[in-house]
Formats: sequence, structure tokens, C-alpha cells
Amino acid sequence: MIKKILGSLFLLLFLVNYSQGQNLIPNNSFEEIKMCPNDYTMPYQQIKTKVWYSPTSGTPDVFAACGGPKVSTPKNYVGFAYPVDGDNYVGLFAGKPNQSDSSCYREYLTCKLKANLKKGRKYLFSFYARPSSLSKYKLDELSFTFTKESPGSSSDQILKNIPFLTAKADSLKEKDEWEHFSYEFTATGNENYLTIGNFFPPTNSNKTKYKTRENVKGGWITYYLYDEFVLHEESIQPLNNYELNEPFSISSVYFDFDSSVPYNEAQNGLSGLINYLLQNPELRLIINGYTDNMGPEIYNQNLSVERARSIKTIIVNSGIDSLRIETHGFGYKNMISNKDSLNRRTEFVLTKKVKK
Repeated sequence: MIKKILGSLFLLLFLVNYSQGQNLIPNNSFEEIKMCPNDYTMPYQQIKTKVWYSPTSGTPDVFAACGGPKVSTPKNYVGFAYPVDGDNYVGLFAGKPNQSDSSCYREYLTCKLKANLKKGRKYLFSFYARPSSLSKYKLDELSFTFTKESPGSSSDQILKNIPFLTAKADSLKEKDEWEHFSYEFTATGNENYLTIGNFFPPTNSNKTKYKTRENVKGGWITYYLYDEFVLHEESIQPLNNYELNEPFSISSVYFDFDSSVPYNEAQNGLSGLINYLLQNPELRLIINGYTDNMGPEIYNQNLSVERARSIKTIIVNSGIDSLRIETHGFGYKNMISNKDSLNRRTEFVLTKKVKK
């Protein structure tokens, strides 16, 4: 035991990390439904998702693999899209150009969080969204709000006088694919509800928010699909339980499907590790890349190598000698979750440099 302790290097640094112990958003990918939907949500009906509900008389939709032809996945009345994970996703009407304050139909969804947010604590909120394939317009920002009480209105018009947060969209993206959004914020305290939808006032939206999608012919609406919501509290976690030669992960370092480019928050997640490498030049780093199990084995093997190399590039660009970093790819070996998005990852191992 003494020999092992003397021969091990414990990392006595603190890294900013996002706890994966609890996602504060229930039914985050809409897999739990009250019943299979046969049709889109009718006026005065509630959406058939569990936990999530419409705070207004608007009629958001759930699309499910078990649903009727209009509300199935991947094909439905708003186009064609596979879910990010699982079988289901939801859709909201987000308005259109030339709306006015007196006529501004919008759709929203609300859920009660698993726990109240803590005053002064930082949180990372992320989700996937995309305009439906038949949506004529897209928004350059998506909006949402965390509130102490559930918002509500008996009308189907825009929710007014509610402070909201925004995540910028990639306005140059014209492909029919999901986009990953993330937003870091500090809680004011006791926020207990999340509401998603378009909160931008009509005047503001008409001038700047709606972008015509040139590749869509004949569409006229702005309709958005949502999937895979995650809300984690940011915590300062000591990594003194990670030994030399023991693999560890950084929870903000993940990838989109079929992509070797990590999410935007990866840079912040890697900053603590980069600083530690700068302070300890005797250490070297091994980066192992992984994928989900969708697609051919050889393709995923190559993709996992590219993911490890892309993380290496970030670290090298931050001042770490490339000769100190070794990369490997393992495809879909060693899967850690039945959630595909959690398997699109990298793992890290710190070792001592080999003396020549």
C-alpha cells in the first residue's frame, strides 16, 4: 500500500466541471409520453408528453416513433427528422415575419425542474434544436427562461413581460440537421421552472430574427424541433481521486453525431487540465476517442481517432508541446451509456514522461 502511494501521482488541482450526477430537467428527451399521439395537438388539448405542458392555449406537438402518420418520427407533417436520441422529440410554432402585437400566435413548453436553482451558483444549460425541414424561416437566436413560478396565459399569443435568456444559432447553417445550443448562467435563486419558445417581441423579430431558408420551397412558417435538454450545476470539483495512469473524463467534452468538432463549451472544460499541464511539464497526456455504435465499425474507428486529434489540437494551441500528447481511437468499444450522445466522448490519462 505504501509503495503504491509513493508511486502514484495525485492531481491536487481543482477543475471547473459539470456534475453528471443529476440532470435537473425531467423527461429531457420526451421519451415518456402519456399515450402515443395519433394527430397533432388540437385546440384546448394538452400535449401528450409527461411532465412537460403548454403554459398557454397554444398547441405544441410531440412526435413519436409510435405516433400516427402526421406525428411520427422521422417523417411527419412538418417534414423529416430523426431524433437526436431515443424515439421522440417536440415541436413549437415560433411565429413568422410581419406579425403584430395584436396577432402573434406562439407555442411554448414548460416543465418543473427536479430541484430549485441555488442563488449565485453557475449552471450549464444545453439542448438540441433545428427548424423543421418544411420551415420557411429560421431564427438567429433561440430563447428560454427559468422562473420561480410557472408562466401562464389563457390566450395562444406571445408570453409578454417575462425576462428571457438566448442562445445564438449558427445563421450560416442551411443544412437540415440538429444544432447543439449551450448557455452558462448564474441563478438568481429558487428558479424552479423552464419554459422554451420564442419570447422575442414581434417588432424585434420582424426586423432581425427571421432568416429565410433559401433551400425550402413553399414553406411559410417558422417551426422548431427540440430534443435532449440538459441542465447541470457547475461545481468546483477536486480531482485528487485521479491517479497517475488512471483514465478520467471531462463532462463538457462531447461531440455531435458524425462530427469530430467538440461542443463549444469544451474549451472551458479543458482549461483546468491545460493549466495543470503547463504547471507540470514532466507529465504527458493520452487522449482516447470514442463514438456511439451507429454506422460501420471502420468508419467509427476513424472518427474516434479524429475526435482525439481535435482535442489534442485545442490543447496544443493553448501552449502544450504536441510531443507530450498521444492520441488513440477506439470506435464504439467501451460504451458507457445507452444514450448515444454520452458515448461520443474522449477520455484522458496522465502519465510521466519516459526518460531517454
